[in-house]
Amino acid sequence: MVRGGFALGAVQFVRVQPYVWVANMIGQRGVKRGSSGPPIRYPALALCLHQLGAKAVELGASVHLPRIGCGLAGGGLVESRAADRRTPGRGRRAGDR
Repeated sequence: MVRGGFALGAVQFVRVQPYVWVANMIGQRGVKRGSSGPPIRYPALALCLHQLGAKAVELGASVHLPRIGCGLAGGGLVESRAADRRTPGRGRRAGDR
């Protein structure tokens, strides 16, 4: 079910200062582990991170974020890091190799 235009894999970019943006990413369904496993959805997270990377490249920005997909999301750090490594611009200026 989509509420307010947000579905799994959606990202909302909000400019909070002239050079600071916040990305709200929808990468999990619910907050509790259920019969279908933890709430984290790695394909949705990967889609979010891809969009985040593209925005970082567009803005010439770097990406800074905490460990995602862990804690309440119920995922593992290894899986989250694998998705994170595929993000252009993560932890470096966009365009750097």
